[in-house]
Amino acid sequence: MKRLILFLLISVAGFAQYVPVPFTAVSGTAPTYVNGISCAYNGASGNATCTVGSVTAGEAIMVGWTSASSCTITDNCNTGGTSDSYTSLDSSSGSGDYWGQGYLPVGATTASCTVTITPSGLSYTTGSAQAIGSMTGIDSHIINRQVGPGSGTNAATSTSVTTSHTSYIFGWTASRSFTADTITLGTGFTAAGGQGSGGPEMGEYFRQLSPGSTAATFTLATGSGTWFTGLIAVY
Repeated sequence: MKRLILFLLISVAGFAQYVPVPFTAVSGTAPTYVNGISCAYNGASGNATCTVGSVTAGEAIMVGWTSASSCTITDNCNTGGTSDSYTSLDSSSGSGDYWGQGYLPVGATTASCTVTITPSGLSYTTGSAQAIGSMTGIDSHIINRQVGPGSGTNAATSTSVTTSHTSYIFGWTASRSFTADTITLGTGFTAAGGQGSGGPEMGEYFRQLSPGSTAATFTLATGSGTWFTGLIAVY
């Protein structure tokens, strides 16, 4: 086993400083899919609950979310049911929408891991969570906001990134408009937990055969309203 140190950039009083975020890595082992779930929202005043299920210490949970308020991400997957520390990779807001993605390193083996996305105000919140084993680090990540992406094949897209490693791709999409729609996986992807009814929302994954350009994509039956599609490439 080796320990990889990820660095999170934080601005304090106008000065940037790097804060190390420890993560236990498995050398020479490719990331693998463990569990995935579309996170169900609980009405305009509730949290989005992601029942991931069984996880093992040393794995990582990828999370993508969108809301009408800023959100905090917690789980009950550390020792004694406490929360692991969430590392944000992307977080932004605009036009009344908030969105982000990141991950939680699993601190303890549990059969009933749950991730909770908590909005700061009364707002509908939704997203997707996916547990991954044997993660060494993050290669690339991106989120794309689309208004009316339409019903074309792979029209809902994160837009592309270029990976430096042969990466495991976590992809997700969610409707901020909470417009009823049917979501189909992007070309070449595998479902991770199926379509949720709250957003609606869906997660997916695939593993690259070699480094290069890639994007998370989904096909929507209608594609009206505002959608967010994200990608995290893991190696």
